[in-house]
Amino acid sequence: MKRALLLILTFCLLSLPTIIAPGSGEPPESNVESITLEANESEISWETNGTSASGFKVTWSKNENPTYPTREGDKYHYHSDPNKSEDTLTDFNGAGEYYVRVCEYLGGQCGTYSNQVKTWLGEEEEEVIEEEDEILEEEEVPSEEEEDVEEEEEEEENHSTTPEPTPCNGCLSNEICYPLGHRINGTFCANNFNLTKQFEEEIECENNFECESNVCVSGECISTGFIRKIIDWFKRFF
Repeated sequence: MKRALLLILTFCLLSLPTIIAPGSGEPPESNVESITLEANESEISWETNGTSASGFKVTWSKNENPTYPTREGDKYHYHSDPNKSEDTLTDFNGAGEYYVRVCEYLGGQCGTYSNQVKTWLGEEEEEVIEEEDEILEEEEVPSEEEEDVEEEEEEEENHSTTPEPTPCNGCLSNEICYPLGHRINGTFCANNFNLTKQFEEEIECENNFECESNVCVSGECISTGFIRKIIDWFKRFF
C-alpha cells in the first residue's frame, strides 16, 4: 500500500511543471512591424502595420518616452480590440504638454512601440487664448485722423532711418567710387580724388599707373615703344 502511494506521489511531482506552466519562459511573438501615431490635442489615432492580437496599450506622460509597464508619472489605457485605432486622453498631472506612445500588447509587456507625439492636454491654453481675444476686443478702434497721424509718423521714422550714402575715399564718377590708383579709359584716380589723364613718355611720375605705358622708371614715364625694344632684345637670347 505504501509502495503504491509512493508511486502515485512520484508521478504527480513529475507532471507538475507541465500542469502549472506548459511552454513557460517563451515571450509572446510580435506580429506588428510598425505603428504610426498622430495627435490632435486630446484626440489620438494610429495605424498598425500588422496584427496585435491582444490589443494595445496607450501610454502618456509629461516625461518623454512613456512605457508599459509604467514608470512613475506615466498613465495608460488598455484596449483589447485588435482593430482599435483611436483614443481620447485627459490631463492627469495638470494642464500642459504630454508625450504619447501606443504599443502592441503582448500580455504583461509591450512589443512594438509607435512613434512619440507631443500634444497639449487641459484647458489652460484655451483660457489664455480667450483672455487675449477679450483684450483685443476691448481695445478702441483708431479713428481716421489717428490713422493719418500714425502713417505720417511712420513715414518720418522711415525717412530718418534711411542710411546715409557711404563716403567715397577715392574718385567718384557716374555714382561709382574708384579707389586711388585705379586706371580707367586712359585716366587714373589721382591723390587729389580726381580722374586724371595718364602721362605720356618722359613725364615725371611716382607710380606706374600714372603712365600711359603703365611703367614708371626713375621718376619718369617710359614709352611703350622703348619697352617693346627691350622685350625684343631679350627674345634674341631665347
